Amino acid sequence: MAVFLLTVWAGLAFGTAWSAYSWYCLYCNYLEARRLGVPIRVIPIDHLNKLWLLVDKPIISIVRRLPGWLGNNNFTRFNYRGWHEDDGLRAHNEMGEAFVLVTPSRNWFYLADPEALMDLYRRGKDFPRWVEITSRCSSVYGVPFMTNSVL
Repeated sequence: MAVFLLTVWAGLAFGTAWSAYSWYCLYCNYLEARRLGVPIRVIPIDHLNKLWLLVDKPIISIVRRLPGWLGNNNFTRFNYRGWHEDDGLRAHNEMGEAFVLVTPSRNWFYLADPEALMDLYRRGKDFPRWVEITSRCSSVYGVPFMTNSVL
C-alpha cells in the first residue's frame, strides 16, 4: 500500500511540476509575442507535443461537445493537426495578415502577406528556418531546396 501511495504522490508531484513549468513557459512566450504588436491567440499545448499528437483529435472532438465558449474557443479551433486546412483563411480574415499562436514551447507566427513572406525568405540570415521539422517530413525523398537553412 505504501508503494502505491508513493507512486501516486510522485505522479501528482511530477504532473504539478510539469504543469507549473508549462504555464511559466507559456507566460514567457506570451510576453515575447506581445512585443510583435500583432493579434495573439494562446493555446496551452503545442501542436508538435508528441503525446498531444497521439490524442489531439479525440480530445478536441470531446471538448467541442461542451456548451458555449467551453466547446468553441482557441483551444478547439487552433490546437489540432491540420487546423489551418479546416480553418482556411478565416483566422486571417478575423485577425489580419499576421498573427501569433502562443504555446508553451514556441510562438507560431502566421503571415498572409506574400511580399512580406518573400522578404522573409530572401533574408534567411535574419529569419532562420526551423529546418528540423521540414527535413524530418521530407527525409524519405531527400532534403528539398526549401528546407535548407541559409547560414
